[in-house]
Formats: sequence, structure tokens, C-alpha cells
Amino acid sequence: MNGILFYCNFAPISLINYSRATLDNTNNSNSIIYENYGISSQYYFNSSADLRPFITAGLSEMIIDEDNDADDFQLNAGLGIYYKINQNWALQTDWTHHYSRSKKTQDILLSSAIIYRFGKGER
Repeated sequence: MNGILFYCNFAPISLINYSRATLDNTNNSNSIIYENYGISSQYYFNSSADLRPFITAGLSEMIIDEDNDADDFQLNAGLGIYYKINQNWALQTDWTHHYSRSKKTQDILLSSAIIYRFGKGER
């Protein structure tokens, strides 16, 4: 399990993320820079097992082409799987849906992570 744990199945600050991509603009030959900053919480089911499904929810900000000040606040929610390999290593993958009410935008993000815990690892 990632982040700060208050209980063995809940991480209120489990992920602070940043995504960036340079995209081709279909209207002209210019490229667009897309960035997304976010913070999420995770609730794990079956938290004592090695394979743990979880739900996630959080807040993010989407920025399109920083020079144009086209930014937008988003809510996100999703599902994922966490697999503990041993006390120090784990794998995680999740699917999140990002939604902006003000600009009516929707983004879907599929991500995977290899997790290493320093010291004695997960206890």
C-alpha cells in the first residue's frame, strides 16, 4: 500500500502524481503540452492478503498549453489492484476516470507502478 496509512486498509494520501505529454494539434501543425497534477486516496479491500483490490478517489488539475492559461480542476475516481510480492516489493495497476464539471472534459488514465519500500518494508 502506498502513501500515508492511518489504518491497514485506508491511505488518505496514497498518491501524488504528475503526468505530461506533448500532443499533436489536429487543427494545425502546432503541438500542445498537456499536464495533470493530482492527489488521491485509496481504500483497500482484503488488506491482509497479498492481492488487494482497491478504490481510489481524488482531485487534480489539468493544464493544456501552459502559455494559454487553459487549466481546469478535476475530480477523479477509479479501481485498482495491488499485489504484494514480498515485504519490500509490490506491483500496482489502476484505472481512473477524471471529470471536469466546468469544462465538461473527461480523461481516462490507466497506470501501473513498481513499488519499493525502504527499510523493513511493509509489516
